[in-house]
Amino acid sequence: MAFYSFLLSSPIYIYIIIASLIATLIVGCVIIGVYCFCCRRRSPDLELDDENLPLIQAKKRVLGQLTYTIGYTYSTARIDILISHAKILSSKATGKTPDTYIISSIGHSGQTDQSSTITKNLKPKYNHYFEFYCPMENLNNNSINFVVYIHKKIHRDIPLGHCNVPLDEERLQGKFTVELTPYVPRDNSYKGEICIMLRYHPVRRNLAVGIVECKNLPQMDFDGTTNAYAKIKVKLKKEVIFQAKTRVKKKTRSPYFNETFKFTVSPLNLTRITIFITVKESESIRRGVFIGSIKLGSLESDNELLEKHFNDMVASPRSPQTMWHSLLPKYKD
Repeated sequence: MAFYSFLLSSPIYIYIIIASLIATLIVGCVIIGVYCFCCRRRSPDLELDDENLPLIQAKKRVLGQLTYTIGYTYSTARIDILISHAKILSSKATGKTPDTYIISSIGHSGQTDQSSTITKNLKPKYNHYFEFYCPMENLNNNSINFVVYIHKKIHRDIPLGHCNVPLDEERLQGKFTVELTPYVPRDNSYKGEICIMLRYHPVRRNLAVGIVECKNLPQMDFDGTTNAYAKIKVKLKKEVIFQAKTRVKKKTRSPYFNETFKFTVSPLNLTRITIFITVKESESIRRGVFIGSIKLGSLESDNELLEKHFNDMVASPRSPQTMWHSLLPKYKD
């Protein structure tokens, strides 16, 4: 007993106990980590119900899958699509079993259709029939776009996943299963065009900037359209002297705004201002997604055409100067 009492009172024994506890903790953590890794490797990411159906592979993260049947009538250029059912991978992303529906569209033709909403089901059976028209000569340049949306009773509906299937001969007839993946906007250098009107009244010291319309904006929403608006900001050197925005034009890639904004600028400061005009998407996954912009000014325009437009306005007071401009990458203001 005296020996054990001596060991317990010894500082070396305390160090040994602490070291043993640390070693046991490390070994336990390693065992738990190996066990979790093995369990994860054994659990399948997705079970396929229709193993014999052709599967269009996607390299992106898979959120689920969609099964549909398609047929094409050459005499009437009609595309018949029957959405059979979908299979959502899990409800982790939604927090609960979602209420879902499908919106389908053909390329940028503006033809869209929506299925009914299936409530609280990870394997919804839609059995919805879509009918579209596409001439045979345009088939190779088009694709079918399927988007599964989560219906929200209070908030705006959000997309759960989508897939884009090219319209080639191999996919015009038959039954297919496609994977649902997250939506990633395409990065194209061409962002569309915008028509701008400039007019200066020297007596009233009034500068009018008209945002007339845009055309050929990129697809920003899942139904092949865009909900666009334009913002204007005017700077005198580094000071913002005016800013405003247009109304949102929904579900069109060629919005017609026809809105004019007026503000006061002295003739002395007319050649010192810079006008920034930005076009944005209003109702995509993130609000206020940038599409394109232009910058006008006597010395700080983005290109020669924009500089000429501004200088023509200065040289021709009271006369409206209207020009089309290509939307450019984001400016640094």
